[in-house]
Amino acid sequence: LAQAQVTITQTKLAQQTAELALVKTQDTRSALELALFNAQVNRKTAEVALSRTEETAPAPDIVAAKAAVDRAQTYLQYALDSRSNARDTSVWDKVVERAQIDVDVAQQELDRLTAGSDPDDIAIKKMQLESSEKAVIQAQKTLDELTRDIAMQEVQIASAKEVALQAERSAELAQLMLDQTQKRLNEVTIVAPWNGLVISVDAREGDMVAPPAAGARPVIYLLDPSSMEVNAEIDEIDIAGVKLNQKAVISLDAAPGAPFSGKVTHISMVPIQKQAGVVAYEVKIGIDAPPEMQLRVGMSATVDIVVNERQNVLLIPNRAIKYDSLKKPFVEVTVDEQIKQLPIVLGMTDGVNTEVVSGLESGTLIVAATAAGKKG
Repeated sequence: LAQAQVTITQTKLAQQTAELALVKTQDTRSALELALFNAQVNRKTAEVALSRTEETAPAPDIVAAKAAVDRAQTYLQYALDSRSNARDTSVWDKVVERAQIDVDVAQQELDRLTAGSDPDDIAIKKMQLESSEKAVIQAQKTLDELTRDIAMQEVQIASAKEVALQAERSAELAQLMLDQTQKRLNEVTIVAPWNGLVISVDAREGDMVAPPAAGARPVIYLLDPSSMEVNAEIDEIDIAGVKLNQKAVISLDAAPGAPFSGKVTHISMVPIQKQAGVVAYEVKIGIDAPPEMQLRVGMSATVDIVVNERQNVLLIPNRAIKYDSLKKPFVEVTVDEQIKQLPIVLGMTDGVNTEVVSGLESGTLIVAATAAGKKG
């Protein structure tokens, strides 16, 4: 895939380079077209100049010019003769002067018409025409060669575009193959859902493992040492008072020191059928234990879930509580060495001790049954 991307970059660079060269070549063609046009103008100018240089006067013009010279000379001779015979020549002097001018003008025109073209001037004009014709030919040749170059560059650009397109298709195919390979790799790669330890692998290389939809048994067991839990069974009578995130006190047989704190993280909605007529629910309690305790799976633990709590209350053991015929609680106290019944109002209980809300003061001696059933 990386090689395909490199190829795409190279082909696009080649395409851009060819397109830039084509633009420059087209600019050059415009300049050559202008040069060809100027050469053609120069050639036409040279042709006209040579034609005018080689041009001679028509015969009727020469005949007319000769006749004009003859008339001017005849009139000049008449003026000269008349001045010779005149007594006052001053008038004829002006006539003779004017007649002489007319002869000179007529003669100059005749000389111009009969003089012909200058051979050197004609030769120069021919050389100029030849040079301009060669310039036209060379300009046309250069323009034709440049036109062929433009056609070749256009072919190169089209080829570069096709190569770039093929490279892009190859890259798309390579990406598709990579995605398919990555998908197959993901399907055969087992990734743990959390950080932890593999504590058991119940399969060997080459074993056939059924997919989860087929109800396959787990083959790898993971443990997260940083998130240990206690699985407790709570009787159906007490489960109603258990809530998520309630505090708990956990005592481990393997760690008889200070108990650990924890909280309720899960309460099962499905009961556990134990003995006949006994129903319990699984409750999970997360343990807040330092890593150095190195807790192990399967350790025995005792859990007390704090359903409710009070501060600064008076507690008495449950074995000291008695009830009268009306089911009202009382305790027995010693007064003047006599045992008397003292009615009380009870509050919360943890199953071992019970809160006395009223009816008994702190420090009063009460009578309670011992473990053997005796009073003490």
